[in-house]
Amino acid sequence: LVNALSANGVIWAETVERAGEELIYIPGDTLVACSFASYVGVFPRQYREECLSGFVKFLNDKQVPLGPRPDPLSVLATDAAMAAWAGQGLPSDRVSCENGSIMTNSQRWCLIIDPQLQGIVWIKNKEADNGLQITRM
Repeated sequence: LVNALSANGVIWAETVERAGEELIYIPGDTLVACSFASYVGVFPRQYREECLSGFVKFLNDKQVPLGPRPDPLSVLATDAAMAAWAGQGLPSDRVSCENGSIMTNSQRWCLIIDPQLQGIVWIKNKEADNGLQITRM
C-alpha cells in the first residue's frame, strides 16, 4: 500500500509540474474556444477548421501564447461530458460533440438546424428531468 501511494505521489507531482507549464496557454486557448463557440456553430466542419486556423494565426501574429494544438472542444467539454451526451442520444462524431459543447456553454438559445432530428432527440433526453416543453412551428 505504501509503495502504491508513493507511486501515486510521483504521478501527482508530474501532473502539477505539467499543469504549471501549461498555465501560460490558458488565456490563448480560451480565446480560441470562445471565438469558436461564438462564431462557427452554424458552419460545416471544413469551414470550422478554416476559421479555427484563422483564429490561431491571428493570435499567433499578436504573440498570444497558445498551446501546441489549440482545441476548442477540449476546453469546452470533458470526455465524461461527451460520453454522457452519447448516452443521451447525441452522435459521438467530432462535429456533434462540438455542437454539444457550444449548446452547453451558451447562455442564449441556440438555433438548431437538425434535418436528421438527432439534436432534438438529444435535447429531449438531456432536458427531460428539467420539465422541457416542446413547441413545433
